[in-house]
Amino acid sequence: PFVFNKLREHFGIRNEDYVHSIGPGNMISNLMLGSLSSLSEQGSDGKSGSFFYITSDGLYMVKTLSREEHKQLRAILPQYFHHITSAGKSRRNPNRPAQPDTLLTWILGVHVIRLSKHSKIGADKIYLVVMNNILNTDLDLQVKYDLKGSWTGRKRSAAERQQAKVTLKDVDFTELQQKIRIGPQRKKQLMASIKRDCEFLENLQLIDYSLLLGIHRHSQKGTSVLTMPSISSLSSSSSLEAEKDSNGYAASLPIFRQQHGGMRSEDGKETYVMGIIDFLTIYSNRKKAERVLKTIQYFDNRGISVQPPKKYAQRFMDFLDKQIE
Repeated sequence: PFVFNKLREHFGIRNEDYVHSIGPGNMISNLMLGSLSSLSEQGSDGKSGSFFYITSDGLYMVKTLSREEHKQLRAILPQYFHHITSAGKSRRNPNRPAQPDTLLTWILGVHVIRLSKHSKIGADKIYLVVMNNILNTDLDLQVKYDLKGSWTGRKRSAAERQQAKVTLKDVDFTELQQKIRIGPQRKKQLMASIKRDCEFLENLQLIDYSLLLGIHRHSQKGTSVLTMPSISSLSSSSSLEAEKDSNGYAASLPIFRQQHGGMRSEDGKETYVMGIIDFLTIYSNRKKAERVLKTIQYFDNRGISVQPPKKYAQRFMDFLDKQIE
């Protein structure tokens, strides 16, 4: 739809650059041939049956959608467009495209691959969504967390915790005594953005979303391990060059993307890169039934992931409010 052109335009992404990154050749070779160099698991628990890959330039993530998710995305697209484009404006130059004060993943395109009737894949269509890679940064992220605010089934094994590529979960976060230490002023700003996003998702009756968090731990000498340029660092150059405020932060970027695509801890020892992902699940009758069954299974209706939208949003915000200092 035309709306995706307007979204990319809002983010200052040129169509030719977008097509070059996710062009049909790259998409087909990676999704259909299963290129091991591009397939990657960043935050999803893998239970949905979908899979995704990161484009070779690291800027975008292409993920398969179920037919239901595709239908849901198209249904919320007008509200999503308004939410994204009305969040945040450049504070010093209103003519400059500003990154929005929302942690929601940027949805930049939806594509359909039509297959022949004799396809061995078992479907006549593959639905794909293209999003910004929210963990794309020029820093090496030593640990990643997928945080929902729930605790039942939200813990990795001791062996899994030792694996560098495994994304940890809520109970791991608390047991390892990890915190997001950014100080009271930036916490207030960050929680305001999180609350705005949660209210938006609650109004649309959406659940199962999580905060994907990557952490870079700076060495004692103050040096960092650098990887590839991030979409935030790229968009803070040339036409999107960001002014600096009195603290040296990029003034046209939201508070949570001002330093290497993230935010530096108050003591300077860590940088946090984050965003809200997987927000296309509606609280349907099927989800209501799932909640009943899991309540019986675990004898706990508070700790399981699935909750009514209002309770889900409140638990999510309460958890993050406790973990952000």
